[in-house]
Amino acid sequence: DRVQGALAWRVRRLLGNERTDRTLVRLAQAWRPFLKNPIFIGIAGSTGKTTTKELLLGILSNKGRGTGNPGSHNMLPDVAKIILNVRPKH
Repeated sequence: DRVQGALAWRVRRLLGNERTDRTLVRLAQAWRPFLKNPIFIGIAGSTGKTTTKELLLGILSNKGRGTGNPGSHNMLPDVAKIILNVRPKH
């Protein structure tokens, strides 16, 4: 995790934030067709989204499936990172 953070920092320093974010989104768009049948769940509302997400992840983890964004990170580059972490088994 420390290595990944250090590498991410260096990539952002080299390419810049906007270019790095655009690249993440493009990579996620390219990766998405390779996933067989994942179900993406979006949670909307004014309160309780993070709590609901954590409860849902807890339920799904009992089946050995599911992944989610850390904390309440829900900007487009954050969503792209989650899509890149999804595997066909999810």
